[in-house]
Amino acid sequence: MRVTTQMLNKSAREAGLSTNNTSLLNYIKSDNSGNSLASALKKGNKANSAAVKSAYEKLANTSDKLTQSAVNLLKSGDKSEGNKEIYNDVKGLVSNYNETMKLLNNNPSTLNNYYKQMMKAAAQEGGEDLKSIGISVSKDGTMSIDEKVLKAADAASVEKILGSSSFVNKIGFISEKISSNAQATVDSQSSQYSGTGSAYSAYNKSKYNFWG
Repeated sequence: MRVTTQMLNKSAREAGLSTNNTSLLNYIKSDNSGNSLASALKKGNKANSAAVKSAYEKLANTSDKLTQSAVNLLKSGDKSEGNKEIYNDVKGLVSNYNETMKLLNNNPSTLNNYYKQMMKAAAQEGGEDLKSIGISVSKDGTMSIDEKVLKAADAASVEKILGSSSFVNKIGFISEKISSNAQATVDSQSSQYSGTGSAYSAYNKSKYNFWG
């Protein structure tokens, strides 16, 4: 299976997710929390800038790993994998998903809160199918694996649920956006931008071009 922008955008549209940054920018402009990216960039304290940069570097790296985990599972339909290989792919997805959720929680902002809710909704919507292969979704959106149930599930069932699922497509789509935003913040802190123009220009440059 070839993972394409069209595939991820189709899944996003079916889930009611935006496939461009227009509604996202509107969301930012309407937010009154004071935690927006623009507010963060206006804080000139060097210590704070270094801390923000470090935190967002971790977020960019982890969300990249989550995107790759999603890609690996979406490609599983093209490979003859046994239970062990598929189990490792699933374990990697859950681990990277939970770590991304943790970092989003630890670095609250308008965008991070927005993406966290999108990821949580995607996981909960796929909850019943995930549960059937040993993956549970908690109320806070994090996931856990029942290794006995997952290992007992046949490879065909796991591939059917995850190898072409809308859940994995959605997670790949959202995690790429998280990475783009995190990297834009890192670049902005590195350059000491005081406005949002250059930051959003970097934000729109997607490594995987999932924007469509």
